[in-house]
Amino acid sequence: MKKISSLRNRLINSAAVLVVAAVILAAGGAAQAASFTGAYSQNFDSMGTSTTLPTEWTVWNITGAHSDWETSIPANAISGGTQMTTGSAMLDTSIGNGTKSASLYYNIADSNSTSNRVLSTSPTGNAGIAIQLVLTNNTGATINSLNLSYDIVKFYDGQLQSSTTSGLPLGEELPGYQLFYSVNGGAYVNVSALNPVTVADGIHPVIPIGTPGAYTSGTTTGPVDYSVTSITNAPVSLATAWATGQNLTLRWVDDNAVNISPDQVIGLDNVNISTVPIPAAIWLLGSGLVGLVGVRRRMRKS
Repeated sequence: MKKISSLRNRLINSAAVLVVAAVILAAGGAAQAASFTGAYSQNFDSMGTSTTLPTEWTVWNITGAHSDWETSIPANAISGGTQMTTGSAMLDTSIGNGTKSASLYYNIADSNSTSNRVLSTSPTGNAGIAIQLVLTNNTGATINSLNLSYDIVKFYDGQLQSSTTSGLPLGEELPGYQLFYSVNGGAYVNVSALNPVTVADGIHPVIPIGTPGAYTSGTTTGPVDYSVTSITNAPVSLATAWATGQNLTLRWVDDNAVNISPDQVIGLDNVNISTVPIPAAIWLLGSGLVGLVGVRRRMRKS
């Protein structure tokens, strides 16, 4: 009887393993968290000219009206969504504003080199799109703050960006991605200090780079204005401690446009994330304290 019972248990366990394997295979393409041991870097160049994302990255379509996030993006509105499993590989910066009829993410080359890729989004018929990165804390220590660097690349349609309506630039009401994070599946928190803001003439909030090319929008041809906003070593204090073994989910969110459709294309590039180094003065203080403890012990033995 024991042998029969043991055999039955093995069969049940084997069946369970097969079910789990089937679920994993059925979910094919699901994101895998990248191991974070103190530093992470991604410039998307490894995508080449395909739409295959690095395994720790996904793109999410968030339903809603195109006017939902006209002035800001609420943190409680950007979770979930529908994972986008197909995109459009663009080999140059002729983005074809007038031909896009659905929300997509793009693999776009910058204006200087076809090998320098930018992961881009263009929401249509929804509230917006989120580019998501998942990291697992494998540093062996709890993390309370991080340094973040990344570029927001914008592809402006010069003609459609030439005036404003209700004080908003025609195209993207929010001039770039807003960054949110979630620790261990908790509520999303907006890193408000990094939210892009419109400056200067209200239309070009960044410094132009590269050489202007040409775009085709319907029957009209005109200039494309490439520009970039760089976030460099920005310190981010986490509202919830990121314990070892837990996941940190980051979402860069692109809102849909109100004034024109299709939406302008913006992109994410050169993402770098690192732990905040302990200042040298603290290391020296710690070393000094250790030294004093050693001296006291030797004095007591004497």
